[in-house]
Amino acid sequence: MVLTGSSATDLATAIGTLLGRRGDAANPDRVLHHRSKSGTEIDFVGGALGGCAIESKYVDARWKRATRTLTDSPWRCIVATRSVLDLEDPDLLAVPAAILAWLIDN
Repeated sequence: MVLTGSSATDLATAIGTLLGRRGDAANPDRVLHHRSKSGTEIDFVGGALGGCAIESKYVDARWKRATRTLTDSPWRCIVATRSVLDLEDPDLLAVPAAILAWLIDN
């Protein structure tokens, strides 16, 4: 899959498509979005993600600013960014979207 879009919506759609490919007919809803009590959403959560949540924030600058919902959640988190790679905190990783898409697809 080639990431050709330039927005977070395009990115979320691409990652969702890749995650959907990983599903199976017996359990098609194993990757879902999560809405917090405050009404904010996490793009992808589910047992198939091994205790991780994935949020698409197709930005480079200030990517941590939009992670409050993630850090308040019970999951370890991966933020898909435009090009930032930050592996310093094992509970909140930033991974470039292209790398994340490749990892999901392979």
